[in-house]
Amino acid sequence: MNMKKRTVLNKINRNKKKMKRVKLVLLMVLTASLMISCQDENIGQGTILPPNPAGEDVAGLVLHIGSVQTRANPVEVLTGETDVKSIACFVRTKEQGTVGDPAYKQGAFLPFFITDAADITDNGDGSFKINLEVYSPSVAGKTDVAIITNYKENGLETTLQKVEKWEDLFRLVSTPVTATGMATPLLMFGYKEVALSHTVPAVETINLQRLVARFDIENKAANAPKKPFLLKSAEIIHPKQYTYLLPGNEDTYDIPVLDSGFNKVNSTDDKNIKGLYTYETANDGTVAHTTILIRGILDGKAYNKRIDLMKAGKIIPLERNTRYLITLTPAAEGEGIDWAFTVDDWSEGTIIPVKPEYQKPVTSNITFEDAAGKSITTNTWDNTMKACQLVTVNTGDKIKFSVENLQNTKAVANFISGEWADLGITDEAGQKAFIQRKSSTVETRTLIKEEYEITFPAMPTNAFEMEIRLESETKPGYFESFRVTFQPDFNCKIEEPKMINKAGKDITIENWDLSSQTFYVDQPTANYKISFKIKTFQGAKAEITAISGSLNDLGIAQKDIRKTGTTPSGNYVIETYEVTFPKAVNKTFKAEIKISNTVKSESFEKITLRSDIVTYPNAGRAVRIGNVYWATLNVGATTTDNTDNGTLASTGYYYQWGRNQAFNPHASISKAKGPTEWSNRDNSTFYYNDNASTQYDWLQDNGSDRITRDAYWSTPANTPCPAGWRLPTKKDGELLLAARKGELILEETKNRHRLTGSDGQYLYFPRTSYLDYDDGVQTWSGSSGSTHVWTSDKETSSINKSEAHILMLETWGTMIFVPGRYVSTGYPIRCVKSL
Repeated sequence: MNMKKRTVLNKINRNKKKMKRVKLVLLMVLTASLMISCQDENIGQGTILPPNPAGEDVAGLVLHIGSVQTRANPVEVLTGETDVKSIACFVRTKEQGTVGDPAYKQGAFLPFFITDAADITDNGDGSFKINLEVYSPSVAGKTDVAIITNYKENGLETTLQKVEKWEDLFRLVSTPVTATGMATPLLMFGYKEVALSHTVPAVETINLQRLVARFDIENKAANAPKKPFLLKSAEIIHPKQYTYLLPGNEDTYDIPVLDSGFNKVNSTDDKNIKGLYTYETANDGTVAHTTILIRGILDGKAYNKRIDLMKAGKIIPLERNTRYLITLTPAAEGEGIDWAFTVDDWSEGTIIPVKPEYQKPVTSNITFEDAAGKSITTNTWDNTMKACQLVTVNTGDKIKFSVENLQNTKAVANFISGEWADLGITDEAGQKAFIQRKSSTVETRTLIKEEYEITFPAMPTNAFEMEIRLESETKPGYFESFRVTFQPDFNCKIEEPKMINKAGKDITIENWDLSSQTFYVDQPTANYKISFKIKTFQGAKAEITAISGSLNDLGIAQKDIRKTGTTPSGNYVIETYEVTFPKAVNKTFKAEIKISNTVKSESFEKITLRSDIVTYPNAGRAVRIGNVYWATLNVGATTTDNTDNGTLASTGYYYQWGRNQAFNPHASISKAKGPTEWSNRDNSTFYYNDNASTQYDWLQDNGSDRITRDAYWSTPANTPCPAGWRLPTKKDGELLLAARKGELILEETKNRHRLTGSDGQYLYFPRTSYLDYDDGVQTWSGSSGSTHVWTSDKETSSINKSEAHILMLETWGTMIFVPGRYVSTGYPIRCVKSL
């Protein structure tokens, strides 16, 4: 059987088989005898039935629970191994007859808690005496009796008092251990089926098991003639932190181990250690296996040895109520110590494992498949929520799962929200076919494993949530359930927004702003169109509304928003919409296209249509790239013509980066060798710098002034641009180059570059010189010059900390975005504006 979570019953059944095999060699169950006389003060403390209720049977129960008797071999009984300080007794009487019959009698569940020493009489011979009286509507047939001793001393008082029914016993675990070791007296457990009578008290013997394994170490190497070994201490490494109170759970794969050392015991004679206790463990490799660490002195030096508990080359499991003996002997040649590992019977008796008559079904192996049997990865199982979360469901899709139970299981689907019609099921036959049991096999003598399928006959038309309830056919009250939820995404997701010009060229990059989901439609040419796709559940509808201005400004109406295609996509559809603009737009306006889900109108998405007529002072209409508008002239320029190969009217003023002092490159300029102070930034002197040690910067580097300067042009009000305008950023420049890539034309007769967009608009840049950083002399790039304009972004690398980015258009038509130029250089400025 694999390592998946097994039921308690599986473990008990395996344990029962194991006991028949192991008891011949390993196990000696401890027996006890305890004579109980009738004392009213001990009756049913905490029982769910009132004392002596009318019409109920009364039965006396005398239990024998006593001290541990070991065999003749010299196994010393240690303190706390046989003591009984507190007793929890759980009694379950069986129901009698059939429900509904006049003679039917209900069974009862009775807890008794005996902690007062006065109520536990020590007979002086290793046996004790207590008193129980059982009140129940029925005492016919067999009665289950389970006993847990020393529960109070082991911190289980509150836990046991919360037990309300027999099945709760199977979930009980001991309190977690600490590095200090087990509490004594030791926990013990016993169970038996007894026959009660309301006339004669029943006298029974209950056999107990200690819940721990015991380790003893015998050091025969202490008297070695060569290099004797003196045993000083031993401790358990990686013990299980707790155990189940009921037997049969030795495969405790889901119980964690303690990382630190545990239950360290010191030797008093260098030869022996007795009474290292630990809880049972499968030692099956799922967690670190339990080992023993011994410490001592070998030939006068400290010696540590970690002992793996192995037999025939395999790590062995550790079982409750079993004694393990480790013998240390001198190694050959006297160079060390060897160890032998044996298992001794610790007590004797017969173990009767407790098993429930009924338990909840256990669900596992939830998978999702399509009609062809292919795994569906979008649907998931949430083990914490116990829910199948469906994202897509198509016709024929399946949910498969396994159920383990002691009886056959009945699967029932109940809607929490939604209805059968949402699944395309309109009759009772369809409801019955929805969940089918595909197979049923007996895994063990009593365990039944069933395989189920849920099949969806059609694609759901709405969200739903249902409970799949798995009931024991003979006991519907014992059930497990999980949920199946289908919550489609009603949102309308915009995909593939496009803008196409009259020539069929894609101009999306210039006209679509993803962050605001806006199409800028102020194009100077007619017959361009926008298109977009909407992915949504069941479909969508689109409506256009003017926010400012009029739809007439666009030349379109509601009918012009056309759905041109629908493509199924599982539970969703992808619809394509198109809008064609018949005329050029030359007005400022804003409109909104609202795309709503047809099933859930409150789920919608919006696309904004926007036209903004932006002009640069004294230069006419600006050219838009995305949502950034570029001025058509440099700062200080008055014309885009540059026929005289460079005048102030065409190139504009030049600026050192971070300074607002304008320099006319075509006239005499006052110059001085820098760097200079920040306070001189606005005077009319050009500060050049030919010194590499000062990074060719015009500004003295005193720390705070440089920080101020580096951020100065990032604020539009601090730039030479008109109010409302700013320097372009590096990102603005990259978008400009990407949007108009391949459209740069050199007009040599006018000494300028013409940057043409797919929208038909021109953006002119005059060929410019620059004022050199190391002497302030006007210099031309190449044979006749290139175009350069500053951006507001500083170079961020530590190597080029005195450089800033420029936008550069090469003479021969290639556009290059240069990483940086020295800030002492003089370049023109081209301003931009964002809306």
